[in-house]
Amino acid sequence: MRSLLGETRPGSELAGVRRWMHAHERGLVVLWLGAVAALFAFLFVWGVWRRGFEDAIAWWYGRSARELARAEQLYAAGDYEHAAELLERVDANHPAVVVKHRLDQEREAILDLLARSYVALDKKRRALEVTSQLVAFDPRNWRNHFAHAEALRTFSEGDLAEAAYREVLRLHPNHFPTVETLSGMLFDVATLYASVVELHRQYLEAQLLGTVELQFGETRVALDVPVDGRPHAFDVPCSIAAGFAGDARLATHGFSVRIGELALVPPRRVGELQPGAAATFDGAWTPSDAKTTDGERFAAQSKASTFTRRVEAPNGAGRVRIELALYKQMTAGLWTKIRTSYRNRLLFDELARAEERTVIGGCLEAGSLFEE
Repeated sequence: MRSLLGETRPGSELAGVRRWMHAHERGLVVLWLGAVAALFAFLFVWGVWRRGFEDAIAWWYGRSARELARAEQLYAAGDYEHAAELLERVDANHPAVVVKHRLDQEREAILDLLARSYVALDKKRRALEVTSQLVAFDPRNWRNHFAHAEALRTFSEGDLAEAAYREVLRLHPNHFPTVETLSGMLFDVATLYASVVELHRQYLEAQLLGTVELQFGETRVALDVPVDGRPHAFDVPCSIAAGFAGDARLATHGFSVRIGELALVPPRRVGELQPGAAATFDGAWTPSDAKTTDGERFAAQSKASTFTRRVEAPNGAGRVRIELALYKQMTAGLWTKIRTSYRNRLLFDELARAEERTVIGGCLEAGSLFEE
């Protein structure tokens, strides 16, 4: 109804809408239920059947990975300022606030690259704040302590850096880059020969197992060998067919090695009181991506280092015997400092024993870095 001025009264319009809805109540209910059913059907088909929910969640969580990749490109190009700005934003909104989050390693990668960006920009306070944050995020991860130690050393915080490096070795006593850097600090800066010797003793004696693979044709044998520079004898089952003639191949995965006598022991057969004589082989291994140091020991040059020799097993083999010594990574520069430290402490006999357990060579994958 309109007033005398020709205007529609609001109350009359609302009443009209109510009357219309009341008159079409049944149809509206059916329409509403149909719309809800269609919505749930769409969500089921798209979200569950076609994995739309998973894709949406993956896209959401993948944002930080894409931004991290972009920051890595900026860092590689030397644009540290923009890399740091991007990483700051990514870190501020990253979902991994505790170490048990599914993206905890990505968060650590973000903080590590952010710290390196600040180091490159010579921003000491921000770099050390970020590496401290990295350590606090997961104090059990030796990589975080190493990043913190490297930043401290870069900014000439010698005592704090030494403490951080020692924390790395507490968690990962075979981490060669830390051993090398810390030994250099003690030798070059403080001339603490006794500390260098003690650090080398700890490195030599730290427990470490290296898995090597011995292969005869299609037959493979895996051996877990203590990496301590001492010979260890193995006698393990190994099925080799009679009449085998071919290469024996030893893969040490980056560890330097001394290979002792190899013996192929024939299996016992029904009716035989004693097994046949073992086929023995000594020396004459040919290295690949490794070099001979003294005619007996081989220095591995990479993770792909292998050693081969020709063998024959006319009676086959049921067991294989071999003697192996694996050596921890060492560089010529570090060994010179260690040897000088032993001599300056007049520890000549101990130095001779240490030399027997040391080979210059090896790579980071052999004891320092591990695939996760």
